[in-house]
Amino acid sequence: SPALEAQGCKRKSKEALEFFRDDKSRRTGSQSCGWQIVSPGGNRPLIASTECEAWFDDIVSRISEVTHGIFHGERGGDRLPAWQPGAFRRALLELRGRVGGTWPGGGRLHEPLDDVAMACRLIGTDLDVGAAAALVDAYGDYRRTHMGGVRPTLEWLEAGVALIPCEDRLGRPIIVIRPRYHTPGNIELFRLGLRSSLDVVKAHLLHKRRDELNRLNPLEQYAMVFDFQGASWRNCDWEAFHCTLREGTQHYTNMGSQIYVINVNRACRWLWQTASGFMHPKIRRKCCLVTPSAARQCLQQVIAPELLPPEYGGTGRPWVGPSEAQCLEDQVGDLAAEVYLRAGIVPDGAKPQRSELGDDDAAQGTSQMFGSLTEDRQEPKRRGGMFACCFSFA
Repeated sequence: SPALEAQGCKRKSKEALEFFRDDKSRRTGSQSCGWQIVSPGGNRPLIASTECEAWFDDIVSRISEVTHGIFHGERGGDRLPAWQPGAFRRALLELRGRVGGTWPGGGRLHEPLDDVAMACRLIGTDLDVGAAAALVDAYGDYRRTHMGGVRPTLEWLEAGVALIPCEDRLGRPIIVIRPRYHTPGNIELFRLGLRSSLDVVKAHLLHKRRDELNRLNPLEQYAMVFDFQGASWRNCDWEAFHCTLREGTQHYTNMGSQIYVINVNRACRWLWQTASGFMHPKIRRKCCLVTPSAARQCLQQVIAPELLPPEYGGTGRPWVGPSEAQCLEDQVGDLAAEVYLRAGIVPDGAKPQRSELGDDDAAQGTSQMFGSLTEDRQEPKRRGGMFACCFSFA
């Protein structure tokens, strides 16, 4: 299992510090160099204080049971068993003592090793402290190898499979996945795109982090909207599906809070029945299956109206396809574009940011977005995107 494989991973602190020394070269280096996920001044560890221990233990337990969130539609999995009283607190204290210290680049290059990070790994291993400690070590090695975050590529942006446009009502970044733009066949592009997208989410949440735990999104998770409208069998990619399961277990443990699978038709239900057999019960429970007739109501419940596209009854900007993208924000979503620009990781050849477009260009682009949205959904331009059928980002 991934947890057992991670047992052999050991942190190499001296070697890691050599990699982490020159922040400037990382931010302006080649495509293969990493980037600084944390805020410019760094991030301090978040530790549940004595005053909020009871609240933290309770909310982590609810997150583990998937009872904390916004629920709409059919639940994808059965009710999960609750932990025994005090079990999480005992496991957390034991894990703190076992891992000790910090990640070599934690707090300066990527997130610090703290109660948020440890709680996610305890949830992912169902309070198996040994397996959670192995995941902690494996993650330190992962960030050391990549020198921080994984950079996005132009090919990934142009695919149009993934958008990160905004937060939901609980402060969780929304990742919108559109399988209709996916073409199987390049697993490395998929893996890089998956990692770079999740690192953007991490960077956004670390940038807004304060000195205390967030009451609405305490484990700094995201929510996914998996939109099956316009998708067909040729978009299926089981290799990418299993790759996502591995990444979600080893490197991005329990980052996903909920998955809203919208526009679910008969074919999607068959696909769900097949794919769900490979999922952990916790991942199945995170999924909400929403029919086409209920998609608008679902997203209105999840996302504030000023951020929601008009096609779902909001007043926000539309989520356009790759052929309609006029600016960077159209290509990756407003939230992701803000991270790209702040971190200096916009790939060469990407669209200009919206503020650089003239008024005429912006107006024309908006008109084209609204006018072609229906056509774009019916006849997608297929490029090299690779999210495929990956329900299991969580």
